Amino acid sequence: MAGESAAESARRMRERATRLHQSAQRYERGAEGERATAAVLGELPPADWTVFHDIRWPGRRFANVDHVVVGPPGVFAIDSKNWSGRLDVQDDTLRQDGRRRDSTVAGATQGAIAIGQMTRSVPPRLVVPVLCFVRDAEVTGSAKGVLLCSTSNLVEMLSTREPQLNPAQRQQVCFDLKAALRPATERSVHREPRRSAATNKPAGRRTRPARAKSSGRAGRALLGLATAVAIGFTGVALVNTDLPNAFGRALVSLVDDTHHSDPAKDKPGHPGPSGKAGRR
Repeated sequence: MAGESAAESARRMRERATRLHQSAQRYERGAEGERATAAVLGELPPADWTVFHDIRWPGRRFANVDHVVVGPPGVFAIDSKNWSGRLDVQDDTLRQDGRRRDSTVAGATQGAIAIGQMTRSVPPRLVVPVLCFVRDAEVTGSAKGVLLCSTSNLVEMLSTREPQLNPAQRQQVCFDLKAALRPATERSVHREPRRSAATNKPAGRRTRPARAKSSGRAGRALLGLATAVAIGFTGVALVNTDLPNAFGRALVSLVDDTHHSDPAKDKPGHPGPSGKAGRR
């Protein structure tokens, strides 16, 4: 059918565009939730509380921790959720409109563990994971060790917990985190291996020595030259039949002269006819 393949391509592109649009909407909604939570955290007294926002998740390339709060009760890794629907906890399990949200709870726990590994100034039990839901209604309780709250009661939940850290401890924790944490917008850059200036190849790698080809090439060239001379000599001999005989006589004369020559006369220091040694 005419135009069928083009129509199919257009359909797939529309579906992909729809998925991208929906994904963008989720990210925008999440950004709104993080800004709402950050505004609420701004109500904490800065003399006692320090807040970090939008932190790159240690050890992960694209994930982030929304908020890290350091105060008298400890360290809190807060994940903002701009969810709709009904929330409840049954059998220590968080549900949204009846659906289990185990992965969300597990992600909050893993985020707190990652933050806790960046400072040894506090025990792990004082690095607490929190899920904060953006809504007017209060949310309370916990699920598998993760505190649950909303933007309506977040500050109250943090402020009313029992103090655990003195000012010196909080200062040390903040010092550790400032040295280790990076903004989520600061992504790791892939670095190419260093290359040596001489070879322009990655440093540390051995280069294979070039094989010796000159001797083989010279041998082949010499063989070709000898073959060409033999062929040429044969062709000339066919035209001039006296040439082989002349060549044979020259060869015999050369051998005879060599046989009758006195080798001793060619050596330096051999006595001449007068009996004196010749000059060297």
